[in-house]
Amino acid sequence: MTQPFHENHHDLLALLQNITIAHHIPGRIRLKLRGKLPTWIAENPQAVRTKMTTLCGIVDVKVNPIAASATITYHRSPEIFALFEQLHHGQAEPLLDYLTRRGGAS
Repeated sequence: MTQPFHENHHDLLALLQNITIAHHIPGRIRLKLRGKLPTWIAENPQAVRTKMTTLCGIVDVKVNPIAASATITYHRSPEIFALFEQLHHGQAEPLLDYLTRRGGAS
């Protein structure tokens, strides 16, 4: 059994550092992976969805393996919106810290 994202920061950080924001409105963001989709995502996008929805603030995740993208629905708050916006500047660590807060989804 694979570790949940909140227990394996390395996998999630690697993903966040290798994405671009295709579209972002409060409560919903579409991320596009630069390069090839990792095999562990392509082979089981439902498992990624299940893992990601256990993260703090994440409501739903739809993975599109063909487009190497994901649409994430999250709780609308200025804090998490700003953290996702920081991905434009390559700053993934603050978002990772927020998402992996103890207590899971909020």
